[in-house]
Parts: sequence; C-alpha cells; structure tokens
Amino acid sequence: MLEARERVLGPDHPDTQASLTNVVTVLEAAGGPDGRTIQMWERSLSERTRLLGPEHIDTLTAMNNLASALEREGENGRAVTLYEQALEILLRVYGPDHQDTLAVRENLALGYGEGGRLTDAVSAHETAFAEYLRVMGPDDADTVDARLNLAKAYHFAGDAAQAVATFELGLADVLRVHGPDSRLAVAARNNVASANRAAGNTDLALALYTEALAEAERILGPEDSMTASIDEKMMSLREEMSQKNE
Repeated sequence: MLEARERVLGPDHPDTQASLTNVVTVLEAAGGPDGRTIQMWERSLSERTRLLGPEHIDTLTAMNNLASALEREGENGRAVTLYEQALEILLRVYGPDHQDTLAVRENLALGYGEGGRLTDAVSAHETAFAEYLRVMGPDDADTVDARLNLAKAYHFAGDAAQAVATFELGLADVLRVHGPDSRLAVAARNNVASANRAAGNTDLALALYTEALAEAERILGPEDSMTASIDEKMMSLREEMSQKNE
C-alpha cells in the first residue's frame, strides 16, 4: 500500500504519509521496534517537519512516536531529548491543557526514570500527575495511571513512605475507576503490599499479599502469571520473616 501510494500520489501526499505511519505501526506491533522501524519513524518525522512545519501537531506526534521507539530500543538519551523538544513546543504552541502535552509530559517523566535520573523523574511525575488531575479530573484513566507512575517513581527513588501513601491512593483510584474485579485492581493490591514490604512494614505486607493473592485467584485464576508472582512474593516474605525470628 505504501509503495503504491508513493508511486501514484507521490511521497508528499497526506495519504502517503498516513500509510507510512500505518506501516511502521504494524511492524512494531508484529515484532517490536528495531533498526528498520526507527528509520521509518525518523523518515516520518523528517517528512512531516518538511511538509507541515516543526510545530504542527502531526509533526509532534511523529516526534513522540520516534522517541517512544528509541526508548524501547534502549536509546534513552535520544528519546529524552526528543520528549523535551516536543514538550517545549507543545507548551508554547498548544498550551498545558492539550491532550498531547499531557501525554508527552508523562512520557518524559518515564524517560527520566528509565535513564536513572530519579530526582528528575519524581519531579516530572509530580507535575504530570498534578496536570492530569487538574485537566482531566480524578476519575480519568490517565490520571489514575499518572498517580501509579508517581508512586513507582517514589519507590525507585527510595522514598518508601511516599511510595506507600501514593500506592494506597492509587489503589483507591483503581477500585473506583476500574472496579474491584479488574486485573488492574489485582496489580494495585500487589503494589501496595510490595511498597509496605520495602518500607519495612513486613507484618502488614504479609497480610496485604495474602489478600492480594486471594483476589488474584478469584479474579484471574490460580494459573495466571500475576497470581504466581504474588504467591512467590508472599512465600519469599514468609521465609524472610521466619529467618529473622530464628
């Protein structure tokens, strides 16, 4: 389809550009990002910049797509630079309330974390969550995800108390927005248990793992990978506590 449209319509036609995006999206879904898909995203960004200008929303979408592909390939430095460039333009041209501004801000925070810039990650996640909460409200799924990502940032930065408190709020969000029988609810219960374990609240963590395991078995079944993971964590904590009591 892409080659046909290039031949018939030319490389600059909007339908050709749309086909390029569709092809690389399908390739990524089939096998994940690799050198070829990154080259195609680079081509997409270059052509949209040339045809539409650097501040067009489609150009910025292509920039975000390239950054995401680079991130998944481990090229964190390049990815973060692109996220920062995209966010600067989005804030200046489209404003802080635009959906793409919110999404790229969150992607940048995740990129800081992936690159080990933990202090920057916490600060960026705090801002991203606050902006989602302000613009979208507490019951939007992206707001819920942003709070959970903030909790993870606190955890990786070693702020155990903030991680516990934020994971607990995240669990309440998930139960309210997605329901108690969702896979996300099981994952959120597991996160609260793990955060308490990291904070040294071992008795509470064991009780929470036990509760999370019961919910996982009920909702997902005993053979599910998440159920197995929670069971392993619970058994590991029991062994750890047993050894300390000897």
